[in-house]
Amino acid sequence: MKTETKKRIQISVTIVLNFVTIGLVLAGVLGFFIPLGDDGFMAVTGVTCFRYFTVDSNVFLAITSAISLPFLGYCLFKPDKKMPEWVSILFFLGNASTMVTFMTVLLFLGPTQGFSLMYAGTSLYLHALAPIFGLLSYFISPRNMRFSFAWMGVLPVILYGAIYLTMVVFITEFHGGWNDFYGFNVGGMWPISLLIMLLATLLLSYILFFLRKITSLLPFVEE
Repeated sequence: MKTETKKRIQISVTIVLNFVTIGLVLAGVLGFFIPLGDDGFMAVTGVTCFRYFTVDSNVFLAITSAISLPFLGYCLFKPDKKMPEWVSILFFLGNASTMVTFMTVLLFLGPTQGFSLMYAGTSLYLHALAPIFGLLSYFISPRNMRFSFAWMGVLPVILYGAIYLTMVVFITEFHGGWNDFYGFNVGGMWPISLLIMLLATLLLSYILFFLRKITSLLPFVEE
């Protein structure tokens, strides 16, 4: 198979996966505004849903997926061209953030609060399906990103962590802040929880980067 043909197949599959990811995120978020059944863990309605990292990370993934679409379309017709590096970085950040959501549910929230609750209703789209399809798109998509930018995967968690810390620990729910719905400040242990999340996200970012390098060895995937 010619290189250009393989590149077009690769890009076409990426475009389809991006649209699926965007659709899943829209369906998941829409569930907070139009009741679609059990909301599972995030039993909130309206704009209150945006205080959850789960929702924010998925919306960010959908935005980065949408941003990449016109560039993917251009590369589809010009397979010799590369994706702009800033687009690849944004797409990487979107996937890194939803992988934090996915792994947090898998390793922490699921075991402590119940997987049936984590994957019920709207939560299924945002805790599992959208992150998985986004990850598949990331692994298959043509990428133009240097190793020196892999650390940036931690930036969404730093931004959200600063907001969560302010609302939960410093303002507190008694003065208009948020309750500790993620349980990261149980026993006043937020410094340890924060450190663990930042280090785990940094590690996850580098793992994602190297896994993408491995997938580039597949016959239909190119850098």
